[in-house]
Amino acid sequence: MTRRSRALAVAAVLALGLSGCAEGSGVDAMTAPSPEDLVGRWVTGVSYDSPEVPFLLIADDGTWTGSDGCNGVQGEWSIDDEGALSVEAGPSTLIACDGVALPSIFAASAMASIDGGRLRLFDDEGATTVKLARSTTDEAPTASPDPAGE
Repeated sequence: MTRRSRALAVAAVLALGLSGCAEGSGVDAMTAPSPEDLVGRWVTGVSYDSPEVPFLLIADDGTWTGSDGCNGVQGEWSIDDEGALSVEAGPSTLIACDGVALPSIFAASAMASIDGGRLRLFDDEGATTVKLARSTTDEAPTASPDPAGE
């Protein structure tokens, strides 16, 4: 199964799952984000004992940078109209630390959605791998920000 057909299968599963959500259930409907929706700095909102806060910085020129708290990575990304992601990552150092592997999670993601203002990434099976809050600053995070919507 190609990455594209897996992404389409994930989109179908998500659509079926969302069709069962009752109106007023308190669950925000997930939508496939436009490329502009993904642009910005995204964080978990959780504190880690690492030199910097894990983050993803998704740029409007199709590039991204990120950190797991110790190791920086950069690459290229794109998203289609159904939320299927295509992410490539460059090399990274392998310093062990207490953080979350956001660059690896992003690079392995098949789909993305915006769920209640948060960026939600999915694997090839349609399982959520991480939910991220938009950072409250344009500067590289040095402390965990207050997560959006929670």
